[in-house]
Amino acid sequence: MPVSSGGAHRLGRQGPADVWAQLSGFLHDCTDPVGASDTVLLVYEAIGRPLTSVESAKISATALFGRSRHRVAVTGVVEIHEHSWKFNGDQLPQALSWLTDQPPVPSISTGPPFVVSVQLRFWLKDPDSGQLLPFQGAEYYAHQKLGHELPLGESRLYARLGTKSTCALTLCLPFANVSPELVRCVGAVQQRLPFKLSAKCWARWQLNAAGTAYYARKISVMPRVLEMSC
Repeated sequence: MPVSSGGAHRLGRQGPADVWAQLSGFLHDCTDPVGASDTVLLVYEAIGRPLTSVESAKISATALFGRSRHRVAVTGVVEIHEHSWKFNGDQLPQALSWLTDQPPVPSISTGPPFVVSVQLRFWLKDPDSGQLLPFQGAEYYAHQKLGHELPLGESRLYARLGTKSTCALTLCLPFANVSPELVRCVGAVQQRLPFKLSAKCWARWQLNAAGTAYYARKISVMPRVLEMSC
């Protein structure tokens, strides 16, 4: 079962609403949600460097989404505090509108000072047929975990939307080998994504001889996908 574990793919300077529209197209065509999404609005504040725009952003976020949580995100020469507001997934258009309304503010060490983060888990569908791919779910893979507590057999998207948006993507595709069907499916997924899948982060998860756990072996997938698209 190959796993593409994309790092933080950079999405340039597209507006956050445009980025989310493209990601939503991928989610609609290629995924079936597993559980609720985790949606958070974030404001980062450099202590000792007060900005009227940051104070205004905190006030307007509280008016929309209620009380915030607060933590120290970075310590050192400059201490940065993170203010966060959790909200329901159906409030995402409001959060993106709030984000668009914020004035330009220089990035700090944590990145853009105003961010909407969206994290969700899903199973993959065949993008061409719309059918859910079989053998997805932790029960098929001994409930083994990938990094960050993601069960093997599930996929995940983590987008941070702001003046410089990024997206981390993990895809778990239930194919035993680098078959023509896998290559076709990955190519169809790639067509629906606003960034290029990594060529280096693919692995086949194989059951060990004892039948107790899965281990990863690197494989090459994207060159085959590129050949097919030519």
